[in-house]
Amino acid sequence: MRKFSMLQRLIGLMLALSAAAMLSAPARAQDASQDSAQQDADAIYQSRADDIVALINGTNNVEVVFASAFLAAVPADQLTSVAQNLSAQNGQATAARVVGKQAPFAGQIEIDFPTGVAQMEMVLEPAAPHKIVGLRISGFQRSGDSFQLLSEEFGALPGFAGFAVSEIRPQGIRPIAGHNADGRFAIGSTFKLYILAEAADQVKRGKRKWSDVVPLTIKSLPSGMIQDWPTGSPITLHSLASLMISISDNTATDTLLYAVGRDKVGERVAKSGHSNPADMIPFLGTREAFSLKMPALAPLRVAFEDGDDKAQGALLTANRDTLTTTQVDPTALVSAPAHIDTIEWFASPNDLVKLLAHMQGMQDETMLGIMGINKGLRPADAGRWRYFGFKGGSETGVINLTFLGQRPDGRWFAITGSWNNAAAAVDDQAFVDLMTRLVNVAVTVE
Repeated sequence: MRKFSMLQRLIGLMLALSAAAMLSAPARAQDASQDSAQQDADAIYQSRADDIVALINGTNNVEVVFASAFLAAVPADQLTSVAQNLSAQNGQATAARVVGKQAPFAGQIEIDFPTGVAQMEMVLEPAAPHKIVGLRISGFQRSGDSFQLLSEEFGALPGFAGFAVSEIRPQGIRPIAGHNADGRFAIGSTFKLYILAEAADQVKRGKRKWSDVVPLTIKSLPSGMIQDWPTGSPITLHSLASLMISISDNTATDTLLYAVGRDKVGERVAKSGHSNPADMIPFLGTREAFSLKMPALAPLRVAFEDGDDKAQGALLTANRDTLTTTQVDPTALVSAPAHIDTIEWFASPNDLVKLLAHMQGMQDETMLGIMGINKGLRPADAGRWRYFGFKGGSETGVINLTFLGQRPDGRWFAITGSWNNAAAAVDDQAFVDLMTRLVNVAVTVE
């Protein structure tokens, strides 16, 4: 919900606490003592959440609630103004509850308003009086939200945007809601799901094992980290897949793509039910895509754009030593959208729904586990689902978020959305907010 962007800037401060201080339970304490200490910590944490309610409603004082270190960074009058704005915009806060804890005095809370639910992250001092040293409004779930409202907001985004929400059932896909669900979108790093699906299938058929080791020889640009590892470093397929999905490591992606085979991944695109597989064939690696976008390699880019699948594949093979990171100027990729209509990975929201249904149908716990490492959303939102897997992608002018979820009632849902703008950068945070709302509506749909 956009009204909270100002509030996030004002109190988007998390002060670092040492892990030792936050997890400072005595090593030799008896179980009973530990249970008692945990109950005391839970009660204190809930009490501070209640203090936030009182502060918003004008019946508490910021100096009573916040530690001096926090007030040194965010002055008391500013915090009071934020609390007053919350109440003015949403009515009196009615209740607070703890929805997650990562340590005795650190976790997530939700505050109820007549207009919806504010989601916050809160950290307390580990020692008495346990005042608040970190608070951040991380989102807002609006009451009465609906697919119709979300469709209207997607339609109002500059450029081209769309989404699809579908239930995945044994008898097939049941579409529930969508906007431009069959539109052609650049999807950024979400393409990596196709590589994961092919790797999982090769393991399932006994062609490979997740424990197979390959040398690190193909290096791309960040995102990621293993581009800085020594050339030849041994790494398992499972580690490559986990890095590719959880932190969108591009070097892991290209290494895994070559390990399982570009052509095989292209075939996986077709097997998943993609409406136009030729749009994804030959299946580009990340450093190839980065290189082809460079002004210095414009003749190669034009030849690639003009070629059919066979000619494009031949071009990639013939120029393998040219299409490397040495040709890439990263500033050319972030200053403005760069050929997002031609040098990219393309899929409609419904294509990605079909992919998720294809993957869910494989019933591969290892693959699903890899998809679930990074939930992509706040713990309070992802935590409403029994299982929640995620992959997203973005570059200048492009963003996609794709989720596979199993609700507590056992039903599986595919939720995906894309936003492209060839003329300007998209607002990533605004899109994350929209997709969060979409997920929260989907978890309650009949």
